[in-house]
Amino acid sequence: MNWYRKTKLATNSIKFPDDMEEQIDAASRSVVDYYFSNSQEVIYQGSFTYVNPYGKKGKPIPILAHPYTPDRSLEIASFNPQYRNINVFPYHHTVEDVSSEKLFNYLKPFIYHEVAHAIDPKYFIPDWWRGRENIPYYEKEEEFDAYSKQMEFVIQSNLNENNIKEFKKWITSPLVLLVPPYLSYFQNAIAEWSKYKPEYIKLLRQRLYNAFIKDNKYAVPKTHT
Repeated sequence: MNWYRKTKLATNSIKFPDDMEEQIDAASRSVVDYYFSNSQEVIYQGSFTYVNPYGKKGKPIPILAHPYTPDRSLEIASFNPQYRNINVFPYHHTVEDVSSEKLFNYLKPFIYHEVAHAIDPKYFIPDWWRGRENIPYYEKEEEFDAYSKQMEFVIQSNLNENNIKEFKKWITSPLVLLVPPYLSYFQNAIAEWSKYKPEYIKLLRQRLYNAFIKDNKYAVPKTHT
């Protein structure tokens, strides 16, 4: 348990191994191909393999693509801590005029979120995840960690020389609910944290500052082909 206390809610987000983003790219494209194949079966899409940055054994993380599943229709992706796999539901997308590239860009942040769960050191504590269903969703430490990591990815994909000033102003402004347009997906999470977990807002600001502004630097978005 001491190991958990040392690693939870740090001032930096969940660490990803160096090649994890490439693996997430490949998995996202594999799920897109699955969707356009019109498959109606659950199909294994491969596994994420990695060296765990927290020193614990990093077992492969299987990723499964699912057909339309009515009883889970609000899910896009999820991490199953019992079986340690990631499940993606591409048929549940809300993309208009869907194309391969639009669906890829839509799915990847969700898969990013679930990979953060899979690497999160809290989930390596035996049965730590059991009994947490009574905790409000956005108040869970594991969801804060996954959302902040997902948010970093979205920011990295959108930040440029034209909007860096707006971003810097936002993370220091008391009007934290006035998110930049590219972060609108996170509006509900930020609203809930502001109301019930203000310490999460303080920590989120610190994480984003460390990731993008510390030492007068910011991330230049990568071009996806």
